[in-house]
Amino acid sequence: MRLTAGSSSRLGACWHGRGTNFALFSANAQKVELCLFDKQGRRELARIEFPERTEDVWHVYLTDVSPVQRFGYLVHDPSVPQHAPRYHA
Repeated sequence: MRLTAGSSSRLGACWHGRGTNFALFSANAQKVELCLFDKQGRRELARIEFPERTEDVWHVYLTDVSPVQRFGYLVHDPSVPQHAPRYHA
């Protein structure tokens, strides 16, 4: 798996045949991480910090990440208390 900056032009997870571009809007985030999970979605396999931000869109491109990959975002927002409730969407 190789990581590059990716593109901010399309939000969400977009597969391009050889990898996936991830783009997420957040006006307040100080940092965004992509969490990759196993096939059952129970065990985290990797956590990758988004390397780029274009205006308020965070983005990263990963080769060899297919459309069936389970993932989630971890958004670090200074306005949310550290011990606030977290939810799975």
